[in-house]
Formats: sequence, structure tokens, C-alpha cells
Amino acid sequence: MEATKRAIKFQLNESKKSILTFWSIIIVIDLLSIGLARISDISIGLTNISIGINADGYGQGMNIVSLMALNFIPILIYHASHAYEIYYKNLPISLSFSVTRKDFFKSMLANNLLVITIASIIQSILMKIDPIIVSLVGKKPFYEFGVFNTQTDNILYIMVSMFIIFTLFVAFWNFIAAFNYRFGPKFWIALGITTFITKIIFNFDLINDLLFPKGMASVRIDLFQFTKLSIISIIIYIIVYFVTINTNVKSKS
Repeated sequence: MEATKRAIKFQLNESKKSILTFWSIIIVIDLLSIGLARISDISIGLTNISIGINADGYGQGMNIVSLMALNFIPILIYHASHAYEIYYKNLPISLSFSVTRKDFFKSMLANNLLVITIASIIQSILMKIDPIIVSLVGKKPFYEFGVFNTQTDNILYIMVSMFIIFTLFVAFWNFIAAFNYRFGPKFWIALGITTFITKIIFNFDLINDLLFPKGMASVRIDLFQFTKLSIISIIIYIIVYFVTINTNVKSKS
């Protein structure tokens, strides 16, 4: 129990630093984006057509915009890089002060829960106030995101939807990081060959069709979807658990 607490404390302390830095940068960028949209016709965000820079006049198609939705790109990148940091940095350090692999795995789950919860809370708040901010800078708000609608859905629903989607995404990248750390370049070779074979023989894209099936982005998170995504995440973590407890620390050389 003491080893578990020590591992959790170490990982949470490490995450607090990166979380504070990451969200400080995101907020500053959001404020700059709002300022740019306020003083010019340029809006950097997600439009009703694509993600990019919008410089059209007010009321035209491309000017339906969400300034805060662009945060999802760095958020997902952060989750992926954080998963790699857990294995390539935190695992060797944790094992060096006599933490078992099982305790490390438990601490990783606690760490992921913290990161996902904070991201869900902050981004759901930003998404809920996004239409107000967009209107104030003289643009037309973008409301419909498929999974949720910032105009009609309450903040709790948006938060829960983000939480379960982030949970699945983080579980997937923990899976990738765990296998990559355990098997090195062999993992990418095996994954590439398997993906190629399934695509040629079964016309099935192993990564996209399995984790991101067509239409998923437009599926609202009801109880059934929440349960399904939760089960998938649990199955992924079970696999990650067995990989983790059978992983040896890699030499830095």
C-alpha cells in the first residue's frame, strides 16, 4: 500500500507541472485568438466547414466559427505525448525506488484520471462560453459538434461526453506506448504489417475502423454509448496491465 501511495504521489506531482504549463499556454493562446478576432476579420478556430484560419466577412459560410474548439487538437496531442512520458520517463524512475509494476500501473490509472478530469472540466467550460465570446467579437457561433451541441446541451453532459471520449483516447495511447516501450521498433513493424494485411484482405483499417469507426464523431453519448466506450477502455487497460507487468526497464544507452 505504501509503495502504491508513493507511486501515485510521484506521478501526480509530475503531472501537476505539465498540466499547469499546458493549460496556461492554451489559455494564453485562446486569449490571443479572441483578441485577434476582435480587432480583425481573422478568426483562428473551427469553422462550419473545416479547422483553420477564417478571414471571410461576417455572415458568410466560413464565418460560422468556434474559437475554443481548436483546443481539441493540442489536448489530444498532449494526451498522446503524456502517455509516452509515463512509460519512457515515469516507469524507470518509479521502479528505481522499489515500486512494483502493479503499483506503477495503479498510479498510472490515478494519473490518467486526474489529467482526463481536468481536461474535461476546463474544456467543457470553455466550449460552453465559446458561443458567447464568438458573438461578442462579432462572429457567428458554431454550435453543433455531433457528439454535443453547445447551445442545447448543459455543461454536465458536455463534460461527461468529453470525459469518456478522452478516456478511450488516453487508453488507446497507453496501449501504444506500453507496447512500443515493451517491444521497441518491432511493435511498429508488426502493427504496420497487420494493418496492411487487414486492409488488403478484409478492407478493414485496423486503427481507424476499430478505434474511430465512421460516424463516431456524430454519435451522441447516451447511456449505451457511455457503457460501450467504458467497456472498450477497460479491455484496453487489461491488455496494458499485462504488458506493463511483463516489461523490463530499457537502458538509456
